Order: sequence, then C-alpha cells, then structure tokens
Amino acid sequence: MNTLDSIISWLLSASLRASVLALAVLGLQLAFSRWLPARWRHALWLPVVLVLLVPVLPASRFSAENGFLSKPLIVQAVASSAEAQSAVEQESFGEITTVAAPASWRPGGWQILFAAWLLGACGVLVIGGVGYRRSLRRIAQGAVTTSAEIQASVARAAQQLGVKRLPQVLMSAAVDSPAVAGLLRPVLLLPASFPKGFSAGEARMVFLHELTHLKRHDLPLNWLLCVLQALHWFNPLLWLAFARMRADRETACDAQVLGADAEDRRADYGHALLKLQNSVSHSALGLAFVGIFERAGMRSRIRAIATHRRTHPAWGLAAALMIAALTLVGATRALEVKAEQPKEAPAVESTDQKNRAGGGAFVSFKDGTLTLKGKSGGVVWHDIPATTPVVLWNDAANAHQPFGTVENLSKVERGTWVGVPAPENRRREKIYVGGKNGSVTGTFVSFKDDQTVLLGKDMAPSSFTKKYGNQLKFPKFAEDLPVFESIDGGDYVRAGTPSTALPKIKEGTLVTVHYGAGDGNFTRIEIGVKKGPPSDKVQTNVSAPKSADQNDKGGYGKFVSFKDGTLTLKGNYGRLVWHNIPEKIEVVRWDDAAKKYVPAGNAEVLSKVEAGTWTTVSGNKALIRIGARKGSTTGTFVSYKNDRLLMLGKDLGPAYTKKYGNQLHMSKFADDVPVYESIDGEAFEYAGNPATVLPKIKEGVIITVHGAGDDNITRIDIGVPVEK
Repeated sequence: MNTLDSIISWLLSASLRASVLALAVLGLQLAFSRWLPARWRHALWLPVVLVLLVPVLPASRFSAENGFLSKPLIVQAVASSAEAQSAVEQESFGEITTVAAPASWRPGGWQILFAAWLLGACGVLVIGGVGYRRSLRRIAQGAVTTSAEIQASVARAAQQLGVKRLPQVLMSAAVDSPAVAGLLRPVLLLPASFPKGFSAGEARMVFLHELTHLKRHDLPLNWLLCVLQALHWFNPLLWLAFARMRADRETACDAQVLGADAEDRRADYGHALLKLQNSVSHSALGLAFVGIFERAGMRSRIRAIATHRRTHPAWGLAAALMIAALTLVGATRALEVKAEQPKEAPAVESTDQKNRAGGGAFVSFKDGTLTLKGKSGGVVWHDIPATTPVVLWNDAANAHQPFGTVENLSKVERGTWVGVPAPENRRREKIYVGGKNGSVTGTFVSFKDDQTVLLGKDMAPSSFTKKYGNQLKFPKFAEDLPVFESIDGGDYVRAGTPSTALPKIKEGTLVTVHYGAGDGNFTRIEIGVKKGPPSDKVQTNVSAPKSADQNDKGGYGKFVSFKDGTLTLKGNYGRLVWHNIPEKIEVVRWDDAAKKYVPAGNAEVLSKVEAGTWTTVSGNKALIRIGARKGSTTGTFVSYKNDRLLMLGKDLGPAYTKKYGNQLHMSKFADDVPVYESIDGEAFEYAGNPATVLPKIKEGVIITVHGAGDDNITRIDIGVPVEK
C-alpha cells in the first residue's frame, strides 16, 4: 500500500470510528443529562479526539472490532471440484482470523480521492484563516487599552483563579462580545460598549469566564478542533460533534466559574449572558477565538446557570469510568489472532568460516564482517580487507564484471547469492555476487539415500566431463523443492517433492534439474519432456462454459434470481441457468452455529435468498444448498500460469490427501478478489488483485486462500505476519 492509500485509508477509518464514538457520547449525555457534571460532559469527547489524532491505535481485547472483524473460522481446503469440497468439509484444520477487506479501486482511484480530500481540507483552512486574519485587522484598527479599573478587575479575577500570566486587555468597536485569542500571547478582547453595558458584578463574571478558558487551555484545544474539522470536512456527523464539543466547553466553563466563587453569583452571570443575546459573533471567530458568547446552546446555558448545584462526587467517578470504557472499546483496534504456524527447526548458529570457502544468500555486511545464509544456517567471514574486489554477474555479458570493493556489498539486495572461493584458489581475492541461472538434463539412474544420480545428456567437453565423465550426482535436495512431471508429453503437473516423487522414477527417464546462482541452489526438477514448445503451464481443471443452460448438471455460483421456476446464478465464468426447478426440491442452508446444513424448505424459499449468496445445485436438481462454510487453506506457492494458482497444501486432512495428495489447484479468481501481503513479517496490507500480484510471487512463499464454498474465493493472503 503506497503513501496516498495509507493516508486516505486512515482518514476514512478514523472518521468512521470517531462518528460511532460521537453517537455513543451523545447517547450517554442524553441518558445521564440530569446527573453528569458539566466538565465531565465535556471530557466525554476526549476519546473522539483521540481516535482522530492517533494514526495507530493500540490493540485491546475489549475493542468493539473484536465483535465483528475477528471471527474465528474453520480452516478448510478450497478444492477444485464439488466432490473434493465435500471431502474437505469433513476435516477441521484449526482456527485463524480474517479482516474485512476493502473494496478494490480502479487505477488512479486513490489519487483522485486524495486530491478531492486535499482540495476540501485546504479550502476549509483557507476560508477560516482568511476570515480570522480579517477579524484581527479589523479589531486592531480600532483597538484601545482599557481603563485602570478594568485592568484591576481582571487582575483580581486572575488572582482568584490562580492564573499567573495576565493577558493583554483591549477594547474595540469591531468586537461584539468578550473573547480571548492568541496561542502564544493571549489577548482579552472587549466590546467598546463594555464599561457602560455591564455592572461591576456582571463584568467580574465575564472576566472569570474568559480567564477560566485560559486556565483550562481551551485556546490550543480549539485550534486543534479547527484543524481536525478541516481534515474531516467531508463528515457532517463530525461537524455536529465539534459543535457539541464547543457548546459543552462553554457549559463546563460556566460551571467552573460558579463553583469557584463562595457566593451565589448566578443572577449576575445570567444577566451578563442575557445582555449578550443580541450580540452577533463573526463568522471567523470560531476558528481561533474562544469567548463567553456562543450562539448555539445559549438558552440551555442560562437554564443550567439558573439551576446550578453541586453534583455528588460519585457522578464524577461514573463519568471517568464512562470515558475509560469509551476509550477501551472505541479507541482501540482488535487483537490479531494468528493461525498456529508449523514449528520450525531451531536456527543453526552462524559458523565462522575463517579462511574456508562458502556461499549463500546475502544477509549483511558491516564493519568488515560478511554474513550469508547457507543451506545449514548462517556463515560468517570476519575481517575482510577493505580492498577486496567484488564482481557482479551481468546477464547481458554472460559473465561477472567488476563491482568495486567490499564497500559495495552494502548495496547488495538481501537474498542475492554471494560466493567466497577457497583460500588456495588464487581467485580468493574476489567475492562473487549473483551468478548464472541454468539447468542440466540427464537420464535417471537411481535415487538412494537421498542422493540422485543422472547420466548427463549433451554435455559439452569441459573440466567437469574430463574428470567425472557424464555422471551427475546430486546430494539431498531441499524438501520444499518442487517436482513437476510430464506424462505422455502432456503439460507439466506438480508431482510432489523430491522424497516422494524421485523414488518412483523408472531408470532411463529424462530428468531436468534447474538451478540458480551458487552451488546447490536448485529451484525446480522436471520429470519427462513436454511435447511442443517449452512451457511451464500447469494442468488444471477444465474451464466451465462461459454461459450455459445447465439442464440437469450440477453447478454453483452467486445467487442472482429465482423466478417462475428458473434459477440463475453467477459463476466464475458466466451465468448459469436451471429451468423448471421442482417446487418440492429439497433446499438446505448453511448454519454457522451448527456448523452444518439444515433444512430450509422447498423452492419457494429461493425467492427470499439475498443476491450474491453462494448457492450450489446438485446433479439432476435433487438438492440446493444455500450458503457455505467460510474457511481457508494455507500452502506454499508453486506457480501462477494462465490465471491458475497451484499450491502445496499444508496440514491437509487425510480425507483430502488420500485422494488428491497435497496439491491444491485454484481456478481463475474473480478480478475483485482482494490480495493482501505481509512484507518481512509486518501486518497485512492491501496489495492489489490476483492478476497483478500473483505473477510476482516467488516459489515457496506461504499463501492463505480464504473462501466460502467451492471456487468462491473471498481473499488471498501472502506471507505470514510475525506476532510482536
């Protein structure tokens, strides 16, 4: 997933999560409006702000996502025929976790969406910022300092609240109502008519209110809300939430002011607000100004002031628990439940090669130490001279060419084959990076004690043939090395692994061993010779017809319609139609709770099936199955040719392997099947669709295919995340 995808995905996810939390907050405020203290009503919004700020939320077992995004599934092999599916459904292979997949986008979709979002966000910020600057200029033009009496009154209010840093106090005809502004240098703004319009008691309550905003740090919080509102300009529910936050902020400030005074000042405070009822706030003040007058909720504020009373401390504790619950449930993500992976053999400690030769996959080069991954574990060479030359394989030149000195080893891609010759070889002074890929063909002689012997065919005279003749001996092959076989000149099909396929070969059969760069780096074995042009095509199931009247044949697909006895499904290759469905045909549906098909009725229930539901029709129209068990199968990647995926299944049950072995053939995937990839053990990220991703996978990579019904693939996972 690229950067634009990540930004849009996070924004949409955060916006949706915050919207749900906002509805929960509004519900709690409505349910407990009579008892919740005003400052705690405002504090309930903190989880909403949190999910909009934090890019990666912590995982929690209490997260709401655990309820609907992490359902355990029974793992099953996605077989290539209805009969195989029936066999596999009897097996239980463990539990895994799936995550809802986002809809796929056409090329350029994310870029267009990002541009639209950025244009809207910048527009909101520019409009608000320009309005704010105009307001400041208008205020500054007519601003005058206040009288000593007002300055003293402000100082007394600040002393009462414990505000150590006094704001500058200015009066201006451009100000309609008292407000504070300025992040670094706060300013208290008063209307020019303020001294004559408010009594000493009313003015004192206004000063206490504005200074309380400074004490509560409401100005920086308001700026933060303005930025978040611009980022999520597309979500009207969040606009409503931000408006409610500001209204609750003023109510909380009112309550704090009344609670800070030992005397009952509700009358003075209420009169001050009533006098401000006719004030008109500037359109831009909401962006950076915080003041006593907020048009929204003014009536409810006056009622709250008139009925102000101290609440029981227990309600403060209850509100704190509500905030904690909202955070744990709504501001966290689901715990990832990993499938139990086969236990791997403990890694072999790195061997210090000293002056011995060796080779393997490049791991690292640092401070003169070269580390490779060999067939039996890590191999290390220390104190390699800085002047040691390095040569790099060039396919075009069909030879190694100079690649500088060992300092360039830091540029070598991890996994590239690197060879270090033996000390007695004068070429010891060179380190070889990469090498030629190729193959060798011979007639099969024997496979004994894990050693394969061939008689090489068409081997050119060389130092090898001069010393060994045409006899080719191969030590034990890796167990995951794929073996393919061509029977009677047909396409190559997966035959298994070396230990299962090679003992069955007849003497004299042609065998081709493919290799990569480096000694013992074998990549594939082919038995027999395919007639016609060379091809790696893997034989798979015969394609279903594009569109057909099924008559009495069985089939499956996504439900489209059922009308006048005609059932239409959408298969992977086109529409399938069955006419004259018997009225009394047996219909069953999959029950997740019971983990089996249960009776659903007869043909009349088909009219109630939801479009897209996986449906299977048996031969002779004897039975119709609605729905299917969700599951997945895991295996190692072999090939993806002609829209067909071939895997070696892992941990398959005996009912399947007895008939099909461990080969899994997957028919053509729908273009909208999402493919996710875990790179270097990180979390799964959306990688694209099958046609664009699967051709790039290397042999041996772990793949998990999720589905619900035969050939109904819903998601593909590449790699395995490492639990951290």
